[in-house]
Amino acid sequence: MQPRTLVVLCALVGSHLFAQNFALDTSFGADGVAYQPGPAPYKGGAIFAMETLPDGGFLSLHMAGVDAIKVMRCSPNGEPDGSFANNGHFIFAPPSVTLIPSGFARRDDGKIIITATGIIQGTNDPKIFLCQLLPNGEPDPSFGVNGVMYHHVPVYQTLRDVVLQPDGKILVAGGSSGSMFAGRFLLNGALDTSFGINGIGTFNPPGISASANSIALGPDGSIFLGGHKTIGADATAWIIAKLDPNGVLDPSFGNDGIFFMDHEPDVFAMSNRSECIWDLLVLDDGSVIAGGHVAPSDSWSERMAVMKLDPSGTPVAEFGENGRILAGTDPEDRYFGKILIMDPTGLFLMVGSVLRPNVPIQVALLAFDGIGNILDQNGSNSPFRFQPAVPMALTPCGTLDHQGRLIVALGHWNYPQGRSSFVAFDLDLNVGAPGSTSQAIGMAVWPNPSSGQVVISYALSSGSEVFIDLLDTRGRMVDTQLAPVRRSAGSHVENLSLDPRLSNGPYLLRLRNNSGSWSRPIVIQR
Repeated sequence: MQPRTLVVLCALVGSHLFAQNFALDTSFGADGVAYQPGPAPYKGGAIFAMETLPDGGFLSLHMAGVDAIKVMRCSPNGEPDGSFANNGHFIFAPPSVTLIPSGFARRDDGKIIITATGIIQGTNDPKIFLCQLLPNGEPDPSFGVNGVMYHHVPVYQTLRDVVLQPDGKILVAGGSSGSMFAGRFLLNGALDTSFGINGIGTFNPPGISASANSIALGPDGSIFLGGHKTIGADATAWIIAKLDPNGVLDPSFGNDGIFFMDHEPDVFAMSNRSECIWDLLVLDDGSVIAGGHVAPSDSWSERMAVMKLDPSGTPVAEFGENGRILAGTDPEDRYFGKILIMDPTGLFLMVGSVLRPNVPIQVALLAFDGIGNILDQNGSNSPFRFQPAVPMALTPCGTLDHQGRLIVALGHWNYPQGRSSFVAFDLDLNVGAPGSTSQAIGMAVWPNPSSGQVVISYALSSGSEVFIDLLDTRGRMVDTQLAPVRRSAGSHVENLSLDPRLSNGPYLLRLRNNSGSWSRPIVIQR
């Protein structure tokens, strides 16, 4: 999927993350929630993808009603950006076509590629639809016909995800005639015939039907597809395929290019234990983190699940328990992991949802570290749950903003408050040795981006010496801002001046004391 990382740091040297607290940021929207309207006459706004923009705003992809797509751009406070398309909304609704969105990708020049499966009325033959928008949300007249292209492909397929290669080529993934499907398109939207077989590749273990939900790029240009085995409408096992840059299976990964894991054996044809990969992250060393859900052997209800594979496609035994973690303990709850995010400190987040009997759908948020420890405050091994005031669709999305907050996007249906909403959570990153007594300190950093003057606020439960460091994107210390200074128990504000010789770009401010350390990302922009 599209990168959802403000900046990637491998880890903080000498630290071990062990706790995470999610709290509504009441300075965002109204008490932490920003609702977005229609536009009329579209009553639905189910969310498919979300990204933080360089200016701190947000781009998001939604269903609009039952057969159209909406792309929305919002300001950093969650309000529709009136300079984009029609009051912040672009509606993609080709005549006589039913559209199912799969994703979007933003080019370096600000242009936006939207991908979708389209079924032309009167047929049962899905097509690949590509739409390119200018940065202002208007269709790009240089792309296809009025910004739109569609392709007949030789296999029945439904798209699920899209990513841009560094050279601007468009990669899509989905399910096709019982196989994982990948296709590549040139910058002008034409099929890239150098990829796969005339631009198309299909992949699955021998004798197994499969479908892909996610596509990700490796540091060497390799391509990863994440999905599941299919039996009828059931998803019953995890599958990851690794392709070389030309769309050919890489035999050095897994079993001839495919990793297959049936976590819990199927029982019988129509009552299989649900298992599905929904998202992938490929790390700088070529290892893969896959996220989704599994129904464990002691319950028919799904649990959020994460697995880490090494570059050869072998589960990393030191991660979690034998390479995987499962989150959720109530046997009646059904958890679904949807989006993986890497936090600037090396912490990982998964955004999903939870179904509970007789309760509206809730947001589920899971935090874990690089070795598979679930990071919760009470040791319950369960995701954090949030109940929206307005009923939500099943699949939320999320992104980190430039202040280090987690912004979760929700879809709604025909509610006067709005067709969608963003919810802002402060992440109180608590870093220290396992078993230490460190606790949340409410650390905040502003303005962000900063031209060089920075204010940090925090609160201490007891007096201690405080250090504040500035780290670069590789976790290396580049400046000491405060070291050491004795601070008493209570609230404090530090006014700092960053070195004017520092280059523009992302950094990490880290506060340390004898209990642990806490970090916030910051962008220098002069």
